[in-house]
Amino acid sequence: CCQVDLTQPTLVLPPLLLLTGAFLCGIRQALRCRIERLKFEDRFKIGYFTAIFIWDVFDQTASWWFWQYTLAVGASASVSTTAFASAFLGTTVVVCAFFAGLLMRTRHMLDHRLPELSYSVGAATADIVMLVAMFAFEMEGLNAGSWIKV
Repeated sequence: CCQVDLTQPTLVLPPLLLLTGAFLCGIRQALRCRIERLKFEDRFKIGYFTAIFIWDVFDQTASWWFWQYTLAVGASASVSTTAFASAFLGTTVVVCAFFAGLLMRTRHMLDHRLPELSYSVGAATADIVMLVAMFAFEMEGLNAGSWIKV
């Protein structure tokens, strides 16, 4: 569909940083469960939070790639800006969650609802903005494999 140079830092760096963050967070949470000898329910919550975080890292990696794809195929400025806003918002949420997962005490992470709520709302907002960007991109008709037929 288009020529992609995988050696470009703008293409590789954001996903590489996101995936490295997911790996580090997974290791940290596994160590947390082992060192603190958590009960099954607490281990389940930590595992759930980690799985959701890793899922969202892959989601934000796809968002960055989609934004770069909109630039490569020459999508309108509004579509590219919306895709970038979604990728940036989602990455901001993931970075905040990464540091919270590394630095928060286990009791604060498990006993308080605010960290999970704020993460969920931020990630959902980024996904909704991306859906709008994808719909607008499909309506422009630049994608040869378009799933929206007008």
